[in-house]
Amino acid sequence: MRGGGFPERQLWCAVVERAWQDAVGANASAARDEPQSRERREALQWFLDNDQDYRLACDAAGIDPDDLRYRVLRAARQG
Repeated sequence: MRGGGFPERQLWCAVVERAWQDAVGANASAARDEPQSRERREALQWFLDNDQDYRLACDAAGIDPDDLRYRVLRAARQG
């Protein structure tokens, strides 16, 4: 991670983890009865957009945005 301290990194890791859970994790599984749930749609769109906000969040969390995006989209297709 460039700049910032450990608490900030933990915060951004939590943001990215929540998006993952909303898109393909336990939260998405619970929403499968309602496949167009707002949370799931918005989380998947965040990964699909691959925009500056997404890339900055991943960078702040110390996560490779391209690798994460690939994994999330693959998991979403399998789910």
